[in-house]
Amino acid sequence: MKILLACALAMTSAVILAADLPTPGMYKITAKVSSQQLPISSSHDSSECITENQFLEDPQAWMRQQPGQECEVVNYEVGGGVIHMELQCSIDQGGKASIIGNGTYTNTSFEINNQMSIEANGMKMEMNTAITGVRQGEC
Repeated sequence: MKILLACALAMTSAVILAADLPTPGMYKITAKVSSQQLPISSSHDSSECITENQFLEDPQAWMRQQPGQECEVVNYEVGGGVIHMELQCSIDQGGKASIIGNGTYTNTSFEINNQMSIEANGMKMEMNTAITGVRQGEC
């Protein structure tokens, strides 16, 4: 599950910053994870220097470079301040996961909500991540 959360967070950074090229720089990123089925509610803040090259990176190529990830970018649309992405992933022991993300961005910020559906070991679980980023200045 940690792998899928890391995937969603990293993919969000790659996705949002691809089309209209927000200003490269240091971004404060906040990720909130929740689930109605599990007593999970957490928040994590981090800072990341995002370069112009990261803004231009193809998300499918990025996914292929992630160790331990077997995810496919099914749909990827970024433009006019709007983000939409869909991922399908294979996970341990024949399980699968799908991630659907929708959000918005400007030249100095982004916000995206990801809904994850995970099926493994005969169980199904839904999780949500809300990820925001605000440019703080130069790296």
